[in-house]
Amino acid sequence: MRNLAAVVAVGLLAAAACGQPSEKPRTEPPDSVSEGPVSVSPSPLGEPPPSEARLEGRFRGPGLGGLAFTFEPLCLEGSCDLRADRGAAALRFEESDGTYRANDTFLQRCGRGALSFQYPVHQTFRLRAIDGRFIDGEWRATALKVTTEHRSPGGSKTVTSGANRVTRTCQRVHKTKTGRAILQEDA
Repeated sequence: MRNLAAVVAVGLLAAAACGQPSEKPRTEPPDSVSEGPVSVSPSPLGEPPPSEARLEGRFRGPGLGGLAFTFEPLCLEGSCDLRADRGAAALRFEESDGTYRANDTFLQRCGRGALSFQYPVHQTFRLRAIDGRFIDGEWRATALKVTTEHRSPGGSKTVTSGANRVTRTCQRVHKTKTGRAILQEDA
């Protein structure tokens, strides 16, 4: 960078010594590049990768099941473990190499009336920043890739009433979904 500044200074001095008008140095920032909902201004030094972006703020999208998650980092700067508030419950996400992971278990209801029962569903979230920009001088995530995995053992319940015996069975589930979530700046 010093060499470039020295070359420019020598060129300006040479132009002035020869009586030729010098070119006015450029003071405007380069043109902005827009990709989707995020506008990013190129930097001469380049931008950090999205995996280094701080995950903070309110995100919503199909990857989060239509729910809004508000992420609060558990450190003062950079990417780190965080707390996610999703309304009814909070989750703790652990960060490792730009990927955030959290586990949760909830009860799913199967059936109605006398045959209804609940069984546990284990849910795993994996988040990774896929886009970012500088917000208030800090490199922040603006879009996430979200992978959710649901696992449940299923279950069954049998009810006997007199000579009648009825069994309700709910299937074992193991499914994975991937989607996006976007920073909600108006919230």
